Amino acid sequence: MGKITVKHFINKTLKEVRLKQIITDELGKEHDLTPPFYPLYIKITYDRKTTQMKSLLGLDFTSVEEAEFRCGYWLKMERKMINDIIIKESKKLGDKFLLKGIPDKCKPYGQQIKVFFPGMFLIDVYNKRVLDLNSPFSELLIWNSSTIPALIYYEAALKLLGELPQLFELKEKFDLCSYFERAISNNDIGMLKILEWKYGDAKEQFSQKALSAGLTLNQVVRLATTMDELIDKIE
Repeated sequence: MGKITVKHFINKTLKEVRLKQIITDELGKEHDLTPPFYPLYIKITYDRKTTQMKSLLGLDFTSVEEAEFRCGYWLKMERKMINDIIIKESKKLGDKFLLKGIPDKCKPYGQQIKVFFPGMFLIDVYNKRVLDLNSPFSELLIWNSSTIPALIYYEAALKLLGELPQLFELKEKFDLCSYFERAISNNDIGMLKILEWKYGDAKEQFSQKALSAGLTLNQVVRLATTMDELIDKIE
């Protein structure tokens, strides 16, 4: 297997951003001391081929040194993620592996867990199930709001479509989504990214918040295990 090199860099070929920092000297003359900020990017080299991608962090910096000082923990996780994806994909695809496809493989890791979990676990399955029933109410029941609790959708579907086995089969998933909603309510834990769950301490933070929210240890373990399984399915 070829050597993998992953390095962050400041992309100065892109338009700079300036946050005004003006000072006035003793003669009353103003001077703009604002340093230019540039997007943080990642250069990826493998088997003598190179590609680049924008950092999932999505912030601008004056230098790589500043980025490492302020967000070194995040940058380290990104490098580990990219390294793991290259190893996985090159083993799976062999000679068909293309380095330029790596940025797309990394994108899901930038999702917030409050979006990723219900979407991957239930929303798509539920919406397809509702549409397949081809009811006059199907379009009305489509899950398209993050502010409406999961069980509201379930109860509405039962009332409008009937107590059908196709819906009862999803009850356990709805219950687990309800536990998840309870765990991330009244805190900002849901804003953590998938990258932080897999390579950082987001799982531990989530578990602590879930227990504080009144979930049982068994419910917390089920949620964490399910999240791990969903992340492992990222293609």
